[in-house]
Amino acid sequence: MNETKISRETGHEWIELQGVWVDKNIAPLLKMLWDRGFDTQFSCQGGAQEYRGGVVRNQDAYILFTDFNDAVEFMRTTAEKIGFDDFHIHGSRYRVTLCTNGRGSVRFGPDMLAPTIKVWEEIISDSSSLH
Repeated sequence: MNETKISRETGHEWIELQGVWVDKNIAPLLKMLWDRGFDTQFSCQGGAQEYRGGVVRNQDAYILFTDFNDAVEFMRTTAEKIGFDDFHIHGSRYRVTLCTNGRGSVRFGPDMLAPTIKVWEEIISDSSSLH
C-alpha cells in the first residue's frame, strides 16, 4: 500500500508520485501529463479550504507548467476533447495565465477535475490504439 501524508497547509491527502508528493486527487492527471512529456512545477486538486477565523473558500484546482506553451497545449487538447460548447460547465471555467520565467498556470473549478482526468484517459487510450 502506498504511503500517504496530509498537507498541513490545505488538509489534502498527498501521495508520492515519481518521487514527488502531490495531492491524491490530481495525481492521475499529473501522471498522464508527465508520461506525455509535460513538465509541471506545482499543482493543487482544489476544493474547500478553511482559513484563519473559520472562513471557508472554494479554491480552484491548478497545474503550473514549466513552459507556457505546455499550458496552452493542455488547454487546447482538453477543450477539443470536452467540446468547446461544454468547456464552461456548472460555472466552472479553465483559465491559462502566463507566469514568470515563461511558465504557465492552468486553473479550473475543482468540480472539473474528474471530467478532466476522464478526458485525458480517453486521450491516452486513443493515442495508444494508434500504435
